[in-house]
Formats: sequence, C-alpha cells, structure tokens
Amino acid sequence: MQTYSVEYYRTSAIIAILIFIPLLLAGIFVSLILTTGDMPEWMIITASCLLVILSITCTLIIYKRYGTLPCEVQMSESGLDVKLLRHSFLYSISHYSSNWGNIENVSTNYDPNHNRRFYQVTFKKPKKTINLIPAEKVTHSGHETDFGNVLMSFVENYNKQHQQEPTMQIHSRGFYDTVLAKVLTFLAWSMVAVIIIVKIISPDKISIWRSFAALAYSGMWLTAYYISTRKR
Repeated sequence: MQTYSVEYYRTSAIIAILIFIPLLLAGIFVSLILTTGDMPEWMIITASCLLVILSITCTLIIYKRYGTLPCEVQMSESGLDVKLLRHSFLYSISHYSSNWGNIENVSTNYDPNHNRRFYQVTFKKPKKTINLIPAEKVTHSGHETDFGNVLMSFVENYNKQHQQEPTMQIHSRGFYDTVLAKVLTFLAWSMVAVIIIVKIISPDKISIWRSFAALAYSGMWLTAYYISTRKR
C-alpha cells in the first residue's frame, strides 16, 4: 500500500464559494445603501472599494480554510482510500474507501497557471467526483507527478484485468472534457467578443481596467483549456 499527502476539493464547493460570498456581501452592501438614504459620492466610492477588498479577502480565506483540505490517500491493488485530515462544513463526506470496481472515472489534468496537476476521481457509489492535488510542481503539460504515475498505473492494471468487461472499465475523461469546461470556454470567448465589440462601438462604455480584468480572466481560462486539450 502506498500513501500520499495531497489537497482535496470538490468543484461544486469551489464554485459555490466563488459565487455565494461576493453575492452575499454585495447584497449586504446594497441593503445598507438603500436603508441609509442619501450618501455622498465619495462615501459610496470608498464603500465600494472596501467591498471589493472584503469580498476578495473573505473568498480567499474560506477557499483556503474550508474549500481545499489536506487529505491522506492510500492506494493498493484492492482499491483507493481517501481520508480528509480537517473538517469542513462544505463536505459531508470525510472518508472515501472504495475498490477499483466502484470507480467510474480517473483523469489527470494540467493546470498551466500554477504548474501543477490535479486528478479527478468519480465514484459510482456515492456518486461523487473529487479532486486531488499533489504539492509536486510540473514543468510542462507532459510531465506527470509521482502520485499520478502510481494512481494511473493502478487504473491501467485494473483495466487490463477487465479487458473482456467493457462496463467495468475505468474511464479517463478529464475535467476539460466536461460540459462545465465547455460552457466556461464558451462564456470566456463570449466575454472577449463583447468587450471587443463594445470598445469598437462605444469606447467609453467600459473602462480600460474593467476591460483588462475581463480579458485577463478569460485569457487565463482559455490558455489552460487549450493547453490541456492540445496535448491530446
């Protein structure tokens, strides 16, 4: 049995953090403005800046403290065992213990923005997809981690033993093959197109820093998406 210490998260929890926290703080901010009455412009601008700083700070704190957790992963010929080493209110399940036959999908994915790999594991029961991230850095998209080599070798051995049983095979559909990734890619391209069109038709409609921020976020996602899909 081989044991590794990695980071754990679930995509749905991270998306909830990134959406809910800013919306909650924005809602509180709007409520305060409506109940306070007339406010001088300088106070609204100051409060807006503080809201942005508070929103980013709270999101990062909750993401680091409750979104991503340290976990211990044990792998052997009999199966996979994942145990969270810290509690989080975002995750109702803190321990996954499964044989390879109960695993539907295992994929290795490259994150070029952080030079790291993350591994998605989908269980049949419970129907959950988890993400595991080793601390090891990678130098390029073709570089695999020690954790990944061991994980994928167990998957490969299991699939070889069940070559005559296609329904028992473990698939290797990556994160960038999912519907969510394709939707995010469409939204990123749409945002780029909207920014360009608006800047051509009405240059003063969107400020330069907002245009830059939108293009930067879109560019980061599109870079990660096409680098990861191109290697295949």
